[in-house]
Amino acid sequence: MSKNLNIVWLKRDLRTFDHLPLFKAEELKQDYIIIYLFEPDQMKHPDYSLRHQQFIYHSIIAMNKTLKTYNREVHIFYENAENVFKYLTSKYSIKNVFSFRRVALIIVG
Repeated sequence: MSKNLNIVWLKRDLRTFDHLPLFKAEELKQDYIIIYLFEPDQMKHPDYSLRHQQFIYHSIIAMNKTLKTYNREVHIFYENAENVFKYLTSKYSIKNVFSFRRVALIIVG
């Protein structure tokens, strides 16, 4: 039997304070993981630079320092979203995915 799990998928908003997807995941009182994807297909775009990648990585390190207090961490994947979610759904029964997309909160589940 797969473990039930929610996912908070970080994209552009790399902070712990006033973060609606994290708030919604906490509010449900169900187990969840936080993920960030370095997607190779996106990293090929001309507007994606090494400096941008380093900023993201250092932001996640800072987030993890804060999250450690709550026994949480951001799990980093270097893979395209489709493959990451295939992997996660093979290990867990995913109930909800919480994420920002531009200005909207997306809840799938």
